[in-house]
Amino acid sequence: YKGNVSAQIKYSEANKDTNWKMPDLWYKIPATEKMDPLTTTFKIDIITIDTDILIASHSKDQSSKPEDIYLKISNQYAWIRDQLENARKNKVDYLIVMGHHPVFSAGGHGNTKELVKFLLPLFEEYGVQMYICGHDHQLQTIAHNYTSSDYQISDSSGNSSSNSSFSTMYFIVSGMGGKFDFLLQNEEKLPENTELIFKYRKQNKNKNTAGFGQVIV
Repeated sequence: YKGNVSAQIKYSEANKDTNWKMPDLWYKIPATEKMDPLTTTFKIDIITIDTDILIASHSKDQSSKPEDIYLKISNQYAWIRDQLENARKNKVDYLIVMGHHPVFSAGGHGNTKELVKFLLPLFEEYGVQMYICGHDHQLQTIAHNYTSSDYQISDSSGNSSSNSSFSTMYFIVSGMGGKFDFLLQNEEKLPENTELIFKYRKQNKNKNTAGFGQVIV
């Protein structure tokens, strides 16, 4: 709210009956744990992260001291790994992560180098199926192909064996709620194993174009 993230968190605490839910800077959406196990045949985890912190940025109400910023980066990455590890232990069928900045984008902001370097390897390690973001004011679907390995202890001596498999992770850019931009200046900067498979390019004559992403569980 006007550069004050803490105000959004406090609003959630003071108005628990509203649709605005933001309990912290990063959090797991709790509603997925309340699905009826008798009528639901799958498990899903939806994890939201604060990518402003992960790229060493901060809002007006947060400390700008480098040591505080990097402590938050370290704490958040530790929390992300814990959430992904719990999802693996619980044998979650669908693992979705959401943040503001894109890992990959063909739009004006392009790929986020900090997230490609540090966040993407975590996603690949734990088999995240989808990452949803905004930042670029477009609608994009990007498919990222990679080889995943599942390491398991095979004998009493501690020797391990690895089973590799080909996997696809999807990156959804959904930032057209308030304004739009149809330029794809950075499509050629996507890695060779990463492809833009959907882009919304239609523009109405009155320029009142908008678009949204929706996850139906």
